[in-house]
Amino acid sequence: MADARRVLITGIAGQLAGLVARALEQRSDIAAIVEALKAGRIEFRADKTGVVHAPIGKASFAPEQLAENYTALRQALDAAKPDAAKGTYVRTVHLTSTMGPSVRVAI
Repeated sequence: MADARRVLITGIAGQLAGLVARALEQRSDIAAIVEALKAGRIEFRADKTGVVHAPIGKASFAPEQLAENYTALRQALDAAKPDAAKGTYVRTVHLTSTMGPSVRVAI
């Protein structure tokens, strides 16, 4: 590859490259970053309205794996709660497949 300062990547490869680029901006230990990504590390952000979209698994995952991933996501959300935030931080939870309808989860 030529010495490039910017590269345009589209499609799913572009989304994955974006995750890796954000991780690389924050840390310089590339081996640890690669291990974290292989272990299933995910990043989440809230949109303008406060809705968080985050994957917790695939259709091939066992229910136990999905429950474990959901628990890890909830713990991460609770840890990220600002000290100034008052009241209920997570009001509702819905699960959905990529193109399917959502199902409300009792919390």
